[in-house]
Amino acid sequence: MLQFQPQEHLLHSYIVVSQSEQARERLALDLTAAMLCRSDGVRPCRACRDCRKVYDHVHPDVIYVEPDRSGKIPVIKVDQIRSVAATAYILPSEAEKKVYVLRQAELMNLNAQNAFLKLLEEPPRSAAFILAAASPDSLLTTVRSRCALLRDPTEQPLESEEMRTLADDYLHAVASQDRMTILRWCLAHEGMEAQTIAAGRYAKIAIRGGDCVTSVQKAWEEIWADEELGAQRAFTVDFEAYLPGEDMSCADIDVYVALR
Repeated sequence: MLQFQPQEHLLHSYIVVSQSEQARERLALDLTAAMLCRSDGVRPCRACRDCRKVYDHVHPDVIYVEPDRSGKIPVIKVDQIRSVAATAYILPSEAEKKVYVLRQAELMNLNAQNAFLKLLEEPPRSAAFILAAASPDSLLTTVRSRCALLRDPTEQPLESEEMRTLADDYLHAVASQDRMTILRWCLAHEGMEAQTIAAGRYAKIAIRGGDCVTSVQKAWEEIWADEELGAQRAFTVDFEAYLPGEDMSCADIDVYVALR
């Protein structure tokens, strides 16, 4: 059971991560109860009125957002996020805040994620957000950076702290859109060992003769906007292959997207 000590401050937004849907639901439920718990001790106490209502799934200030399954592809659409934004600034009915739980948050399309990002940038004081996802990598970096990450403690982490630091450094280098910064990062890590990518199905998006930064960014925006491709994605390991060449303003790059 997830618990927080009295001195622990709960943030306004979390990403709850687990490969197990049941575990994600359990973690999200415990976190929701902790956010609304009235106890001065360990939270959730499971005894106060708010805790009991959360666990009984009858609390009026807990709102679940589910993927829209009316079409061929389940997706959380931008209109659903706009509905969240329209009610998030309205005061809660009983508790001190509302809690919005986005189930299968990785199914938010690009427009929905961008709309949600605006909520995270200017969060209502009376609302909190929980994104339950199988993998944080399926969410935009700008969304992830504004949420605390809460992993299922029973699962083995897929990456080490060293790997996360290395990835963060790379993302900062690319985000700078400065070629010299990117080149310095590449030169500093030219001795890295190659890692074998697991065999599987991948969609290949070829970039030919484009600027290294803007072309890759545009490619990923199109990948996230492609609902047909999104329905086939495995959300495991996607990667980019930078073909030999020195001119980063006219690069040849292959983007590989893992498929089920």
